[in-house]
Amino acid sequence: MIRNSGKREFIPLLEAWKKVEVRKVRERIESVQKSLGSPAYEPTVSFVKAGKTSAREISELVQKTVRTVYPKYYPQAVADFFAMFHSKDRISQDILEGKVWVLRLDGRIIGTGSLEEEHVTRVYVLPEFQGKGYGAWIMGELEKEIRKHHDRAVLDASLPACCFYEKLGYKTVSHQSMSVFDGAVLVYEIMEKRLH
Repeated sequence: MIRNSGKREFIPLLEAWKKVEVRKVRERIESVQKSLGSPAYEPTVSFVKAGKTSAREISELVQKTVRTVYPKYYPQAVADFFAMFHSKDRISQDILEGKVWVLRLDGRIIGTGSLEEEHVTRVYVLPEFQGKGYGAWIMGELEKEIRKHHDRAVLDASLPACCFYEKLGYKTVSHQSMSVFDGAVLVYEIMEKRLH
């Protein structure tokens, strides 16, 4: 209600309220402060391993991104394949295995990435936050994790992401394709980057 009112006179009340609340509520209050243009507001950004309660939110993020971006590059059947491949059940299992990370902005998950040894998977940023450096931030953090045990990072790049990964220093090592539903073909690149 305060956000919708647009009234800046609530900012001091929000600041006082924030001091007595738990983290999740504090993050939500900060989001409202930002929308009101609070000068004291500084966004809180964190990159952490996903908890099991995050599976639904991560799944929604991935589904929204796939449904928004992929149809511009692939036939609908390929977008459907990606949506099915990154199901909530699969994400939940990967969270239980400690493979999934999330990027939070003011408590909201706006991006995600997963690791399996040196293999980077499921890197997605909500469409409204793309082009702002969050994807590069996720990749930088995942590469730090990989560097602890490996000297290279590997990933399968979809068509919408190839140029993004090239800018981060990844090189294509092979072109791949596979048939999915209704005879549609999924084309992607295997890319790698040496981590020094």
